[in-house]
Amino acid sequence: MVDNSFLLIAITPVTPIADESAKICRLLDHGFDFVHIRHPEIAVGQMLKIIEGIPADLRSRIKIHDHHHLAYETGVGVHVNTRGGENVESPFKSTGCHSIQEITRLTPDIYEYVMLSPVFPSISKPGYGPSVDLLNGLKNINPSFPIIALGGVTHEKLSEIKIRGFSGAAMLGAVDWS
Repeated sequence: MVDNSFLLIAITPVTPIADESAKICRLLDHGFDFVHIRHPEIAVGQMLKIIEGIPADLRSRIKIHDHHHLAYETGVGVHVNTRGGENVESPFKSTGCHSIQEITRLTPDIYEYVMLSPVFPSISKPGYGPSVDLLNGLKNINPSFPIIALGGVTHEKLSEIKIRGFSGAAMLGAVDWS
């Protein structure tokens, strides 16, 4: 695993992009600790092609949101979501929560990290933002896994996220995928 001092995570757009594998590698080489491939409607073959375009030594830093069965054969991690992943055997698992209460109900030692969202108004989903103050919620809990801020995260907000006690930040709308 990479340094846990403050994790920086990129999340792909919903639809695949040109030269995606190369762009993922570039992000991993330039400061991002993990990249989540989030393509809910992609075919298995397309997902496999993206993963195979990433060198094997970088794949433990990849999380796939769908086609979780590919994790075992490719060495990538899984992101547990409403579409599945709970029962996949992988040492590289993440999940997401939308409340502090959800975090407190998670079983310790299953997840490499957990995303909490939305902490700010979303960049990629206009009109989607926090309904409660998640930014200050960590001061009341002591989770056994890193908590990652997601939702409206930009490079300019990283200092504030660190001060609030998050272990990292995940970005989608603020990532340059060109």
